[in-house]
Amino acid sequence: HQLLSYVLPLASVCVVPSKLSEAFGMVAVEAMSAGVLPICNYHSGMKDVVDVLLKEMNELNEILPTNPDTFFDELPGNIIKALNYLYPNGYNDSSIKNEKARLLREIAVNNFSWEGVAKKLLL
Repeated sequence: HQLLSYVLPLASVCVVPSKLSEAFGMVAVEAMSAGVLPICNYHSGMKDVVDVLLKEMNELNEILPTNPDTFFDELPGNIIKALNYLYPNGYNDSSIKNEKARLLREIAVNNFSWEGVAKKLLL
């Protein structure tokens, strides 16, 4: 797990193909905190994370949320959509990806860090 903090930020997307119910979408939040766009099944605890992500970045409605019944059939197309979203000028230009990575991290910190959760509970 220690190496993950070095490797995960190198990715553009993180596929979270969980079929089983999860209490919380920790893997999706970890990806976001590393500036990586999560593509995950829209159910249980991951649904809560995706809902926050869509509220902050509504342009992701074309990519997220995914239908749990068709997730695996739609996955290749959604990965391509995500990469086109992050690299609209081609893979040699990472300026948009870097901008979105900063935003993803900000969303993760503001909504899912201890401090972010505490602020929401107290306000």
